[in-house]
Amino acid sequence: INQRLIAANGADQGAMSLTTLITSEVLKQIDTTPELKARTVQGNTAFVLVRNINNTRIKDVELRKALLYAWPSFQLRQLIGGSTAGDFASTVLSPTVPGYEAFDLYHQKTLPKGQSENATSLLTKAGKVGMSVVYCYANPPKGQEGSVVVKAGLEKAGFKVVLKPTDPKNFYDVIGKVNNPFDIYNGG
Repeated sequence: INQRLIAANGADQGAMSLTTLITSEVLKQIDTTPELKARTVQGNTAFVLVRNINNTRIKDVELRKALLYAWPSFQLRQLIGGSTAGDFASTVLSPTVPGYEAFDLYHQKTLPKGQSENATSLLTKAGKVGMSVVYCYANPPKGQEGSVVVKAGLEKAGFKVVLKPTDPKNFYDVIGKVNNPFDIYNGG
């Protein structure tokens, strides 16, 4: 997709993507090619990447908080271009959307590297250290790299992580099922 957007030929001449992950090589190419840089969107968009916690599978709010505290947002953003990939989100709305209100209840913006000690404390209080969680992710190379980062971050906090790779073509169909068998999955 990146190469098709760069080439801008035929039907792709006016194409755009808000969700395509850019590799570091492509990012360097964009940054060093003025005509490509001029075609990129700078700043926030209306799109927000979020981690969904399946509340029908993880009913205890304290365990959901532990997942939020353990989430490695900074490390994941580094995989997709660092600060050029956008700001850290602490709500499901982008600052560009009418009605957005800034707040950071779980310190997702101020402490994006994760707060494993807070997560571990909540897991310990609940008697759930070593609790197994199923993380479903789209399986292109960046998704695979991200799954390693997620597993490391959650396991550092005391979770046991089961990885479930999914074909990117079917990802939203798979996670969109009402009774899906996953505890955490990305969305936007």
